Amino acid sequence: AGQAEVIVAKHRNGPTGRVPLHFDRRTTKFENPPAVAPEQKPALL
Repeated sequence: AGQAEVIVAKHRNGPTGRVPLHFDRRTTKFENPPAVAPEQKPALL
């Protein structure tokens, strides 16, 4: 399994920003990342 990030740079009727995703190599699909407890979240750079 891997991690990915989608950058929404332009959106006519919505917000922009970064969306973290989880990549499942077995099914070649992107999914929402698994939930992580607040004390386990990695620090952002």
